[in-house]
Order: sequence, then structure tokens, then C-alpha cells
Amino acid sequence: APLDEALYFAKLSWQPASAQTVDFSYHRRDEEEIRGFGGQRTKDGASDFQVITDAAVLRHQMVIGNALNEMSLTMQNLQWKDSAVNPGVPHFNYIGLLDVGSKDYQQDLGQDKIGLRDDYSFMADWLGGHTLKTGLSVNWMKYKFSKASFETPYYEFRSTEQWQTPYLARYGFGNPNLDFKNTQYGIYFQDDWTVAKNLTLNLGVRWDYETNMLNNNWKTPAAVVAGLNTSCR
Repeated sequence: APLDEALYFAKLSWQPASAQTVDFSYHRRDEEEIRGFGGQRTKDGASDFQVITDAAVLRHQMVIGNALNEMSLTMQNLQWKDSAVNPGVPHFNYIGLLDVGSKDYQQDLGQDKIGLRDDYSFMADWLGGHTLKTGLSVNWMKYKFSKASFETPYYEFRSTEQWQTPYLARYGFGNPNLDFKNTQYGIYFQDDWTVAKNLTLNLGVRWDYETNMLNNNWKTPAAVVAGLNTSCR
């Protein structure tokens, strides 16, 4: 069951002025693993599991008196894929004896993200020391999903039929793809209040909102609704 992993990281820093710094970093993670076989399950039914991530961050920091402003721009692409090593070959499960053929459930999940964030921190004195921080963030998300169950036919055999004919068969059909977008907003304010040397209060409030977290545009197909209504009568 081999696992191959490659990790890359690079960072550039620039100081345009004594009170400012600019950083740019890039990270890539590339993994692939063959797994999900052993015992009665032969290797032709294994899963080809892949995770690929590309992430870049551009950050600017500036000190203004006793305050610090941090602004960052992030870009990320993530792919999470669980596919068959030997696609298209029917799956035959001889219960208690042998399990051969292709993996019958596959997923391919993708996410693209562009994020903008700004944090502002400053120090103050009033009945103790205060570290005040406020900020806001916006993330533009794009999702691309594919989940296919029994796209490859699945058959089960047992001793009752002397392993000659399947007593159970499964075959999935339909459109397994889903694409949609979502925008995430966040704003917060917090106060780390040092009341005494051995007492600090962490106070804060945060508000978050998502425009399309559950894919508001999706509708159950009319044929499925009709089928459910018929079966419930």
C-alpha cells in the first residue's frame, strides 16, 4: 500500500520601510495513496486516494504608533479525490470467500478560495491594560463536487445459490456532479483586558454570514418528487 507525498514551501520577505513588512508565501501538498484492500479484498478493488493543495498568502504589516495593522490576501485550491485503481470493472463479492473487481464508490471534491482579511490591533490603558483588536474578512468560495455511488455495478454472491448467480445487485445512475459558489463574511471585536497580574479577561463578539452555505439554488428533480409521492401512497 504505497504512499507518495511531496511538500513544497517558499517564502519571500520585503521591508519597504522601517515600520512595514511584506511577506509572500506559497505551499503545495501533493499526496497519493493506494489503500482499501487486503484480506478477501483484492488489490484491483483498491482506492486511489489523492490530496492536492496549492495555497498562496500575501501579507502586509504596518506599525502606526502603538497600533498594528495586518492585511492579507489568500488564494487556495484544494482537490480531494477518492477514485478506483481499476475503474469500470464490475464488483463481485463472494461473501466469505473473495471480493474482486473495481471500487464502486468514487468522490472528487474541489474547492477554490480567494480571501481578504484585515486586522487592526492597538494598546490602551484604562483600569488596567487593554489589547484591543478588530477585523473583518471576506472569502469567495467555489465548490465542485462529484460523488458517484455504484457507478460501477456491484453484485453479491452467497452459498445459498452455490455462488452461481447474484442474490443482490446494485447500480447507480443520475448526475453525480454539483457546482456552486458561496461568499463568507466575518467581523469581530475583542479586548484582552489585564485587570491584575494574575487576571486577564478575554472579551469579544463576532458575527459571521454565508450567502450560500447549503447551495440555495438546488432543487429536488421533479422526477424524484413524483417517485416519492407515488411510493408514499
